[in-house]
Amino acid sequence: MLFALCKQARVLADGGDLEGAVGILRNRERELAETQSARASDGLCLSLSSELGALQERMTSRRMYERSGRAYAFSSMSSHSAQRATAREPVCGSAAPQAYQTSSMARMVSRSQELGIKSPKPSPARRDRS
Repeated sequence: MLFALCKQARVLADGGDLEGAVGILRNRERELAETQSARASDGLCLSLSSELGALQERMTSRRMYERSGRAYAFSSMSSHSAQRATAREPVCGSAAPQAYQTSSMARMVSRSQELGIKSPKPSPARRDRS
């Protein structure tokens, strides 16, 4: 969803239609705000809304767009096309790195950490007896 939206807004902005780009982002942000997830203050929904707002801010002028908006749009597109979760800890209390973490990913990370704790130390490498 957000990948295609970012791409569409970026194409408009690159073509000089910043107003159209911001309009697309604003409309999607409004639609998102009307969802059940938004009303329940879902973390992922809040993160997406924040990202849409940040994109809009970076498209308020040609100068702003060229300075940081285009790069931010490409970064968003890259993140959403991969939709990868991360095992890193949140930075400064932020939940952003885990925003796209699925329950399966959380279980896998948890199991991996448990296995790392329980694993015996590796035995020393055997010497070559030639």
